[in-house]
Amino acid sequence: MNDMIKIAGLAAIGIASVHSAQAQMASIDSSKPWSVSAALRGFYDDNYATAPSGVVAGDNRKQESFGYEITPGGNLNLQMEQTTLNLGYIYSFRYYENRPRNKNDQSHDFNLKLDHVFSPRYKVSASDSFVSAQEPLLIDPQIISSALRSNGDNIRNTAKINFNAGVTEELEFVPGYANTFYDYSDKDTIPGQPSRKALLNRMEHTLSLDARYLIEPSTTGVLGYAYGITDYDKDGIISSGAGTVRSDSRNQTNHRIYAGVDHTFNPKLSASLRAGVRLSEFTNAGPGVKDNHTSPYVDASLTYTYAPGSLIQAGVRLDQNATDVGALDGSSPVFDAESTAVYVSVSHKLTEKLTANLLAQYQHSEFQGGVANGLSDDFFTGSVNLNYQLTKWLSAEAGYTYDKLDSELKKLSIARDYDRNRVFIGVRATY
Repeated sequence: MNDMIKIAGLAAIGIASVHSAQAQMASIDSSKPWSVSAALRGFYDDNYATAPSGVVAGDNRKQESFGYEITPGGNLNLQMEQTTLNLGYIYSFRYYENRPRNKNDQSHDFNLKLDHVFSPRYKVSASDSFVSAQEPLLIDPQIISSALRSNGDNIRNTAKINFNAGVTEELEFVPGYANTFYDYSDKDTIPGQPSRKALLNRMEHTLSLDARYLIEPSTTGVLGYAYGITDYDKDGIISSGAGTVRSDSRNQTNHRIYAGVDHTFNPKLSASLRAGVRLSEFTNAGPGVKDNHTSPYVDASLTYTYAPGSLIQAGVRLDQNATDVGALDGSSPVFDAESTAVYVSVSHKLTEKLTANLLAQYQHSEFQGGVANGLSDDFFTGSVNLNYQLTKWLSAEAGYTYDKLDSELKKLSIARDYDRNRVFIGVRATY
């Protein structure tokens, strides 16, 4: 089948997107107690394995494919007298025509949120986000641990609970706990190289306490502290050389101290800022290895509804995070990375029926420890999607996504750079 026939056929059935499940969930109607949605799409992906371009000029390992995707989902919203419950689920089946083996990807994205108000001053909020996926932006929706695609069923589960206790009308204390669990498949194992499972399997715990003070009706000041523990799989081997370096050499405890403010400028414009310092200690670093690191911490965001049906969100986050780079010299591990992520998202209503969505995210990650210390990765992803409402229940959609990773690990003769182009067109039904 030649490419022209393929393109015509894909246009007929609808091309698939590479939307995140979060973006797909946003399209489901939340104005009623329940809603369901299903999309049928076709796509073209010019580098579905995020294969590197190599360290030698002309070395290009890209593999391209046409394919299709089926994406059903559902949402449940229950509003009771003192309790609000939100449940959402997205399933994606994606088929790659040219992939030689394992031609399909399947992902699951489940989200739960529960709020209960005991009294005007006391409430509890709990949430859980479960993802089983292959794409990096689904596994890590904020700061990305690995910009490379991971084969197999890779799991990330994040559970949070916060208790809001109002001491006075102005002062509130918010103790909280968060747990994130990562379980990567070992299907990416290459002889002589550490597996993604060894590099990234971990459990993260965070205990936090915020003091929030209402300065004025539109402004709240925040002073906070968080204590974190990161435990890696002790049986994993992360060295690519002759030595044996275990995953738990990257275990750490950390303290985060920060201050901030939440401010509503007007009904259309609001902003949030948290800034402080993070102190990390690597508890299994070994003798003679620097076992602590101090870095700034920033989490800032801005939301502006500039017109009916049109919204812009922008933000920056600076923090330490896990990385898929191990012990490259066989003895000294890369402990983690210090990353700065900047993003902007725009949803613009062009006409009564046509909406455009744009997303851009840039992340700069500097490795800490080992022979890669001070080297960095730069990752960019950008997309534009169009949605046209055909009827009340049916819409047509199309879009384009571009990803690019530029890594300084090429200085160590490690092939990691890649770029990736994806296009889709399709239809979505929502009820």
